[in-house]
Amino acid sequence: MNLVDKYIQQFRNPSGFVGRLVGINMNFGHQRLYKRALNMINRNNIYKILDIGCGGGRFIQMLSKNFPSAKIYGIDYSETMVKTTSKLNRELIERGRVIIRQGSVSKLPFSENSFDLVTGIETCYFWSNLSNDLKEVKRVLKPGASLILVNEMHEHHDKNPIVEKLLNKVDLNLLTTRQFYNHVKDAGFTSIEIETKGNLIEIKSIKPIEDIT
Repeated sequence: MNLVDKYIQQFRNPSGFVGRLVGINMNFGHQRLYKRALNMINRNNIYKILDIGCGGGRFIQMLSKNFPSAKIYGIDYSETMVKTTSKLNRELIERGRVIIRQGSVSKLPFSENSFDLVTGIETCYFWSNLSNDLKEVKRVLKPGASLILVNEMHEHHDKNPIVEKLLNKVDLNLLTTRQFYNHVKDAGFTSIEIETKGNLIEIKSIKPIEDIT
């Protein structure tokens, strides 16, 4: 297996030296997605945020800057990404503004009704059971709080031979807009907004006010 193949196959669960390179690339390559996610957030009453799949940690930094009164939590399945994010945000962690933990979206290590906002950038491709994982996300959201997901690709993305070749080496769960909508709705979210812009897909939804888990 050549270096390129090793790099690509690290996308799901980055580890070791190559995994650290993946994290660094995320911090630079996902800037456009991070900015789009920030533009989707209602800035009122945001005091506790969870970023699922925090990767290289750059989005954690951006959240802390944009929400100076909020406490930011990051979680990642990869031990290497947890270390990478923690290193990048060391000062914020020492000040108590950021907490980074290793864990899975399928079993989030947080109490019910904890967060004012949950974000996931380029991550739900890899969730093992999207419907059940979305229900778990809803569990930790406060009633009336928002979930924001941003992916760089969806099932109807523009076909690029180079991208298609790369995708064949990675197990990505690419869905159509309708499929995403159905999963989010089935999980119990409301006010679902889904927008595609070229290859980009943005999803925003809300945990119902009356939903007390």
